[in-house]
Amino acid sequence: VGPATMYVSWPVSMALDALYGSLTGFLQQHGLDTSTTFFWVHDCSIRHAEEQGANGGSAISALERVPSLIRAIGHTVFTATPWMAPDGLSRSWVLWELYHTHAASARFHLALDAAQAAAFKRALGDNYGAVVAAPGGVNVSDSTACAEEDAQAVLAHVKVGIGCDAFNERVRSLMWTEYAQRAVRVIEKLPAGQRGASSHMDNVGRLMYERGDCEQAVTVLRRVLEARRQLYGPTNSSTLISMVNLSSLLQARGDLEEAQMLVTEALVSRNRGTLLDTISAVRSLEALLRNDGHLDQARCSLRTLHARTRL
Repeated sequence: VGPATMYVSWPVSMALDALYGSLTGFLQQHGLDTSTTFFWVHDCSIRHAEEQGANGGSAISALERVPSLIRAIGHTVFTATPWMAPDGLSRSWVLWELYHTHAASARFHLALDAAQAAAFKRALGDNYGAVVAAPGGVNVSDSTACAEEDAQAVLAHVKVGIGCDAFNERVRSLMWTEYAQRAVRVIEKLPAGQRGASSHMDNVGRLMYERGDCEQAVTVLRRVLEARRQLYGPTNSSTLISMVNLSSLLQARGDLEEAQMLVTEALVSRNRGTLLDTISAVRSLEALLRNDGHLDQARCSLRTLHARTRL
C-alpha cells in the first residue's frame, strides 16, 4: 500500500471481477510496476458525504472532493467496457470525473481487459467505422446514478457552470484523444515488416484527421508511405494509393506544392497500378488545380495524366 498514483473512474454497476480484469490489463499493456502503482477506487455519493460530515468527518461535498482528488493524483484511469460504447459514459459520477480530469489537465488512460484490447485492435484493421463511432454518445442530461439526487446534483452544477453542451464536448474530446493515442500505440507495436502491409496505419491516419489532429495524421501517413516504399517499391499500387492519400491530406492542410509533387510522382511511375488508382490520382490533381495560384504549374501534369488514362 502507498500513495495513490491512479484515480479509477468506473461505474459502480461494474462487477468487481471485470474491474479487476480491466485494471490488470491496464498494468500489463503499459508495463507498469505493481509495487509502485496504486489505484484509488472511489465509490462516493452526496448522501454518504453528508453523513460523514454529520458524524464529525470531513464535511466537504462529494462534488468538490472528486475534483480535488483528481488534481492531487494527476492520473485518471477509466474502465472503458465495452470499448465501443463504455457503460460508464451513461453514469453521472463518471462523467463528472472525466470532465474534471480534462479541467485539471490530468493524464487520462483507458483501461481495457485483454479481450477488449484485442477487439479494439481487430476493429482498427477490419471495422474502421466502429472506431470512428466510438465511444458512442455523451449526454450528461440523460446520465444516471444509483441515487437520483446525485444525478440531479451533478446536472445542476453543470448547468450553472460550463453548460451541458460544452461539458459533453469536453468529455468527448478527452475520450477521442485517448482512443486515437491507443490506435497509434497499436501500430507502433506491429513488427516493422507488417506496418506497410497493414490497413491499421491508413486507418489511424484517417482517424487522426477526422478527430482534427492534422499534424499527427500527416505524420502517420508519411510513415505509411515510407513503409510501403520499402516493402513494395515506388511503383506498386499500394504505394501509389499512399501517395494520393497523403497528398489529399497535405492539400487540406494547405501544403499545395508538396501535395502536387506527390501526385505527380504517382502519375509518372512506370507501373501505374490499376486504372482505379490512376483515376484517384486524377481527382487529387484536379482538386489542386482548383486552388488559385497553382493552375499553371499543375496544368502540364494534368494533361500528362489524362493522356495516361486513355484506354
